[in-house]
Amino acid sequence: MRGASQPWGLSDSEALLLLFCYQSVPPGTAQQQLVRWTGTSPAHVSAQIDSLQRRGLVMGHRLPQDRRRQVWQVCPERTEQVRQLGCSLLQ
Repeated sequence: MRGASQPWGLSDSEALLLLFCYQSVPPGTAQQQLVRWTGTSPAHVSAQIDSLQRRGLVMGHRLPQDRRRQVWQVCPERTEQVRQLGCSLLQ
């Protein structure tokens, strides 16, 4: 993946998180799960997710059954762009 996400203005770790969020089934991917999948620290995932959220790529919400859990998903208006990113990384 090295460098393939640069035209999108994303670091490789941001692109990885974004693709994990894209692949998630509603209601989204729990932040704790993103930490496990990436093998990085909770602080690193939090900083990367904050960056993606500020750019309007992901949105988060809390589950009604467990308000402690934050889940993330790709913003609906960005799903096509993220799909294209995934395709470009596979080439």
